[in-house]
Amino acid sequence: MSDINGVEETGSDRIVKSTFIMGSSSVVNIVLGIIRNKIIAILISSVGIGLLGVYQSLSNLFITIFGMGINESGARKIAILFEKDRDSLSKIYVAIKRIALITGIAGLAIVSVFSQKLSILSFNNASHSLEIIFLSLTILFGNIFGAQTALIQGARKINYLAKINVLGPLWGTILSLPLIYYFKMRAVVSYLIIMSLTNVLSSWWYSKKIQIPAIKSNWQESIKQSAPLIGLGSAFMIGTIIGVAASFILRIMIVRILGLEAAGIFQASTIFSSVYVGILLKAMATDFYPRLSAISDDDIQCTNLVNEQTAVGSLLAVPGVLFTLTFSPILMVALYSKDFLPGVDVLRWQILGVMLQVITWPMGYILRAKAAGKLFVLTEFLFNTSYLIFAYAGIKLFGLSGTGISFFLSNLLYLALVYPIVHRLFHFRLTKPNVILLAVILFISIAALAINWLVPRYYLIINIPLIVLSSFFAYKKLNMKVWVSRAINRFKK
Repeated sequence: MSDINGVEETGSDRIVKSTFIMGSSSVVNIVLGIIRNKIIAILISSVGIGLLGVYQSLSNLFITIFGMGINESGARKIAILFEKDRDSLSKIYVAIKRIALITGIAGLAIVSVFSQKLSILSFNNASHSLEIIFLSLTILFGNIFGAQTALIQGARKINYLAKINVLGPLWGTILSLPLIYYFKMRAVVSYLIIMSLTNVLSSWWYSKKIQIPAIKSNWQESIKQSAPLIGLGSAFMIGTIIGVAASFILRIMIVRILGLEAAGIFQASTIFSSVYVGILLKAMATDFYPRLSAISDDDIQCTNLVNEQTAVGSLLAVPGVLFTLTFSPILMVALYSKDFLPGVDVLRWQILGVMLQVITWPMGYILRAKAAGKLFVLTEFLFNTSYLIFAYAGIKLFGLSGTGISFFLSNLLYLALVYPIVHRLFHFRLTKPNVILLAVILFISIAALAINWLVPRYYLIINIPLIVLSSFFAYKKLNMKVWVSRAINRFKK
């Protein structure tokens, strides 16, 4: 495959390209997120951030349950059909949209009926039931957004996804922050609804740009075509629900043991730990997953692609991980306030765990691409169960810092779990260069964390050269000069 200049483009080049496109848009999204979080932290303090975290976890749980995993199984099916059978693709997309609408409306109704019980479960009182009713609107909006982005993701229109990544949060920020300013914590749910709605509108605009045949399909046919999608999607849904539920349970655990303020600090560190590496994981979900799905019948091609993704993702991640480990106190104060300094140790352990996710997620995507739904559910259950067990023990032993330690340990356990599975069943094997590369990266990352504690007076002197060297190595190894040059040229045009 050649690029626009006629130069041969390798698999690694394509991964860097998709990451660069998504990363460029995510930089804008990150800036918007920083502005939102800074303003919200100032206006409603860490208690308000904690309340936002609980509502956000609830919303994510609702969307996951009533989304039925259709967006993910739909994106997989669209990726397989996109270059092969456009007529079948058109019918599948109609089915996805119809099921998303039905389940979205059903979710809105069910959550509204049980809002009082959900409020008692979440806050130990029924005073938040009205807010939960309004929050249920995010279910409908989330399902519609998932259906529209399934088409865009399956078609691998990375540039469209990048624009959605900017426009949705941009309009959401513009429209929601005035409400937070005037109504403070009373506007937290309105903030989430507006952010969800602007995502729907931006994804609708770009999904309409993808040309597919306009083929009529009745509701009976759509339901029939949806059956296999729901079957696989349900496995994805259950696995995802386990993760979302674990996140929700962990926040409730923190609120009840350590208080709402601690939950706000945990929420801040969790958001921050995913900022840089989140770009890589987002690119992985939007481009790598459809590509892997399209070649899922070929174990050799899958192995090659996963090894490429693992190497490129790790090289891109390590400078940001080292930077966060080194400057986390300064960053927490600059982006939030001094009230959030207790979250520094949480952030440092979390960022190590996120580094492990960059390594393990490509392997985990093999289970999704191969439609191994039961194995996906099993691995998600074991990971999240271990996370909650480690977190409870960690909170009891180390306080809030224990949540960060537990995140790292559970991701280490997931690596020991998922690799033998994909190796035995799908003949996946990390290449020798990748084993060496990953071992070096993990050693350097853990050493950078240890230096902060063992020799705090000299940690900047030691860690800053590590950041520079790792950045230079990644820059040269991935031929980043080409992508920087293209970005500058496009900006000039």
